[in-house]
Amino acid sequence: MTERARWQQSATGEETIALDDGTILARVWAGNPVREPLPFYERDDRSPEPLVCWSGWLDDARPADGWFERSASAWLPSAATERDRVVETLVEAGAIIRPHARHLISDIPACLNLLRQQPEAKLLIEPALFFEPSMVATSDEQLVRIVESLAGSAWGVVLSDVAIRGDGDEAGCVSVAAGQGRLDMAALRALVAEHAGPNTRLIERT
Repeated sequence: MTERARWQQSATGEETIALDDGTILARVWAGNPVREPLPFYERDDRSPEPLVCWSGWLDDARPADGWFERSASAWLPSAATERDRVVETLVEAGAIIRPHARHLISDIPACLNLLRQQPEAKLLIEPALFFEPSMVATSDEQLVRIVESLAGSAWGVVLSDVAIRGDGDEAGCVSVAAGQGRLDMAALRALVAEHAGPNTRLIERT
């Protein structure tokens, strides 16, 4: 049965994905696996929760604001080599990989290729994070493509809205709480309910 969970932040700033009864399913790491080693943390139990990790980025970013620079170098052969290295590290660590439109795993084909090449990989899909500003005008069609392609095989799907921050070359999309952006959240929920797999977690961003 599909589990329903929420994305929460503690008073100390730690982000986790948890069930309504407080059971933590995963802990969120905001670092860049391209440049930083994965963190280790102490747990009292013998089964530590997995880490949710970005797929990694190559250029400037303000992760706390949800902003990442658009990277021309993401299409170079060197970026593919870096992506393969990072993916191998994350999969071996049992991490849950979080794609983003401006990261090494950036779109539907990249996600599908990852799952074909690494069947044991776990993906956390947040449709809002696949958007570039130019895509927002056709958001209904974009959501159908994203959810139909990826929700069935994802570890989890985050239900969030999308907003545009900045202007011109500095413009970028960020995820925001439902109702604070430009997506048809009722349509998104219906799509996810239809296409999510039996083991896919549905996660509300609060």
